[in-house]
Amino acid sequence: MITRDGGVIVSNHAYYPFGSEMNLSPQENPADAIKFTGHERDIVAGDNHSVDYMHARYYNANLGRFLEVDKHPGLPSRPQTWNRYDYAFNNPLMLIDPNGAWPTPTHEAMLDRAFPKLDSATMNYLKLASRQADDPFIGGQNNGHSYQHGMREQGQSVNEAQALAGKFYTDSINTAIAEKSAADKSGRPPSDFGVYNALGAAMHLVMDLTSPAHIGFQVWNWPQLNDDRSHVARESRAPTEQEMNAAVAMMRTAFAQVFGQAAADAASGLSPEPPVRKSPDETRNEN
Repeated sequence: MITRDGGVIVSNHAYYPFGSEMNLSPQENPADAIKFTGHERDIVAGDNHSVDYMHARYYNANLGRFLEVDKHPGLPSRPQTWNRYDYAFNNPLMLIDPNGAWPTPTHEAMLDRAFPKLDSATMNYLKLASRQADDPFIGGQNNGHSYQHGMREQGQSVNEAQALAGKFYTDSINTAIAEKSAADKSGRPPSDFGVYNALGAAMHLVMDLTSPAHIGFQVWNWPQLNDDRSHVARESRAPTEQEMNAAVAMMRTAFAQVFGQAAADAASGLSPEPPVRKSPDETRNEN
């Protein structure tokens, strides 16, 4: 609903689950381009080919599908991720896709830089957890959870947000440690428990702390569209080497807190190569 001074209704907007707009009145004139989940819609009058610009990809609400393939190949354990054109795991009543990427290329690049030797299955779990951290329908970056992303809501001080962020990080790490202990005792893999979800949430926070749109606990006021556009614009560039290194260092610390320093060094590619044992023939040849 859009209103003007005095509370007079200018227009009503409502959407079907995948984003097609219901035919309601009144409607503003000219039409506002900001539509489903706060994204800009390129409106083509009189047909069903209007598309939403979701930053990483274009989306067609009438089809309920993206028009370009997701760069992420999906997880073998989650069949809904195999279709790389679908929207929000085909569950738009519970989930949204904030930017058309799964997860964002910047978060992926930071995780890849931090853990070049990590097995692909574990990396995919961490990337999925990081991507879910941005979803407001499951507690992600809505105003009340701004501190989980190194930001603050309106009326909240920087010190208050910092304190909440610190507690969130500590609680997430402690949850991951407890879940890993339970997994170890059961003999089952950590993926059967909440290890990666909790660790991924902690890692997402420390990555966000280095973003130019987050640093210093800036105010997050979703869904104020001008603020959202400015936020996206500031995060559209690649991170600087200093920002990348800061995020990598903090993620490696978080990994070590849960899995131990040796495992963190191995995943980071920092462990020394084991000595190569030479055969007796090689030893004789050297002599």
